Amino acid sequence: MGGKKYYCDYCKRTFKDAQNARQKHLTSIAHAKNYTEYYKPFKAPEEVLQEESSKIPCRRLATEGQCPFGATCRFSHYTRDQLEYLQYIVASKNADPVFYFPDKEWITKEYFEDTVAPEEIEIKDYNPWPLPNGLQDSANLPPSMRPMTYEDFKDCTFPEWGQYNKENESTTQAGQM
Repeated sequence: MGGKKYYCDYCKRTFKDAQNARQKHLTSIAHAKNYTEYYKPFKAPEEVLQEESSKIPCRRLATEGQCPFGATCRFSHYTRDQLEYLQYIVASKNADPVFYFPDKEWITKEYFEDTVAPEEIEIKDYNPWPLPNGLQDSANLPPSMRPMTYEDFKDCTFPEWGQYNKENESTTQAGQM
């Protein structure tokens, strides 16, 4: 004899499915707050900037560090830095994109003719694969956790593009049979 139940996805609660109960719930402050919080990430930056720049800063958020009204607060919960960042996003979004199409000769020269021989590459002292802070003092790390260095790649031999090793092909085909 429980009857039908109504579940609100925004508030994550169930109640009796009656018109007056639904209407009371949908007009409640808690539902409006949850509804606003749910859709807040999906708003366009232009819309958020327009809404927030017309509001004054929330004193409760500034003094107490939190506001009980959340997204339904009539004051702004954005800092000056956040508003400036929103302005930057809106400005860059509205800027006309510059299309640059290089000529075919430039592409050919850049990617096919100006290749550098491996002997000419300078090995730097900078390690692009550092260990995390907690593992820097560990001496006996397994090989999978040791940081890679440029020296690890020094003796690697790779075939030229379009070439392949016939010995490896015959061994892989034999292994598949």
